[in-house]
Formats: sequence, structure tokens, C-alpha cells
Amino acid sequence: MKSAKNVLTNNLNEYLLSDEKLQLLKDVELEIFDDVYQACRKRKIPFYLMHGTMLGAVRHQGFIPWDDDIDTAAYLEDFDKIKAAILEDYPNKYEFAGLFENYHQNAFFALKVMLKGSKAIEINAENNPDPRGIFIDIFPIFKVSQILKKRQKMYKKMSFYRHVGALAFEYKYPPTTLLKQGGDVEKYYKKRRLMGMLCAPFYLWSRKKLLKNYHRYDKQDTGYYAINIAIGLKNDYGITQEILSQEREYQFENHRYLSLANYDYLLKAQYGDNYMTLPPLEKRERHMMLDVKR
Repeated sequence: MKSAKNVLTNNLNEYLLSDEKLQLLKDVELEIFDDVYQACRKRKIPFYLMHGTMLGAVRHQGFIPWDDDIDTAAYLEDFDKIKAAILEDYPNKYEFAGLFENYHQNAFFALKVMLKGSKAIEINAENNPDPRGIFIDIFPIFKVSQILKKRQKMYKKMSFYRHVGALAFEYKYPPTTLLKQGGDVEKYYKKRRLMGMLCAPFYLWSRKKLLKNYHRYDKQDTGYYAINIAIGLKNDYGITQEILSQEREYQFENHRYLSLANYDYLLKAQYGDNYMTLPPLEKRERHMMLDVKR
């Protein structure tokens, strides 16, 4: 099945953010990132640019021009320390959401740090009950097996649990605007809705299974890690402690931040050898937003 962002990008240009709204979103996200980065660095808590944000830093020295979010990563075991640091340094400024906060009430797979009082409502999540402020994602770095076949098996399982949970959650809180669009969008979301109906009884099961896998190797010194499930599981790009221990400085939107040094290895692991090549227009996925406010 195509990704939701790709279907929307190619069919609903009227919901693309204006340049002014897009810049507002990016400015607030960068402010959140900088606050979290400073809080973590002050306490020597490892915290890194990751995924599309690392790619943006390497290829564009900032945001990918058509992208509008910030992805980061930290050790799963440090999530509570990070939350405590943020609350200590910026009391009453931020709130948290995500799988690691309350798996009963959301389909998020990261720890989201949200600016209180702000608003960022994606069109495919318009009826979700979660906090929906402007946010950055912190994805978990967690221990995995040193055996490639076991890592690949883990990737398939976790991908399945994530899809079950996301489809079930969307079924419970349907995107009514999208279901009224007609054409390819309506067909796509009706298909997702049918799949969500089948997945709905398994929502909590999928969340519990996902969390169990994140913590499966907590007590073992395997020497291998995954970053989210996108890096370190699905192919032979293993992530070792050596890779996670080396840092370098990157420029991102006229700021400079330390992150993992071996960007070439990490980006090839996620995007393939041609990560520096711009994708064609039809594959430049964008979030579709109903409302953005600081």
C-alpha cells in the first residue's frame, strides 16, 4: 500500500501549507529542537539529528526544502532523563506524547516534545484525541541482536505491529475530511478503513508487542543497536557502539550541532547509496495540515 503522505501530496495540493505557515512551523520546530539539544548537552545526555533531518543537514545544511519536521534520536533508556531535563530547564513550556507515554491513547512511535498552546493538525489525524501541538520526534536507540537474521525478523515483526496499531487507531478516529474527498483519496482511505476495522480488536495487543520488542534486549550486552526501526534492523548495516560513540558537527539552518559522525553509513543504511540525489517531484512527500498556530 502507498504511504498516506504520498497519496495526499499527489492529490490534495490545496492543503499544502503556505510559505508563511511553513516557515512558522519550521521556526517553532527549530526552537524546540534547540531547547532540547541544549538541555541534553548540558547534562551530557546523547541526543542526535537523525533520519530526514540528518539528510537535510548533509544535503541542504538545513531542512529538506519540501519537508516540514525534525527527527532526532536518543537512547531509549535516557527518555525519562530527557523529559526531566526539559521540564527543569523549560517549566510549563512543553508537554509530551507518544508510544512511550501512553500506548492506550495514541499511535505515535516516538517520544514527541510539543510546544504547549501551539497547534499542528494534520489532515489525516484531524479527529485524534492526542495533544496536537507543534513538535519534534525523538526516536529510540535500543539494543538488538548481533545476529542479522534475528534483526531482520525483528524488523518484520515491529513493522507489522506498527501498521496494525496505526490502522486500528485511524479506524477509531477517522479522517472525515479525507473520506469526503472523492477520487483516489477516498478510495485509498476507504481501503485503509476496511483494514483498520479488521485490525481494531488488536490495537492494544500491537502496542504491547511493539513495546516488548523495544525492550527485548535491555539486559543483554549485544553490542548492536537499532535507531528507530529504520536503521540497524532490515539490512546488513549493523549499528555498533563504535558508530554511536563518534560525533561531528553539522550545520542546520545557520546553527551548528553535534551528531553522529558517520553520516554516510547511516544515510546509506536508511536511504540507499544515492541519498544525495534529489527524488522526483512525485516522491517528495509533504504533510497536509488543516491548521498551524504557535
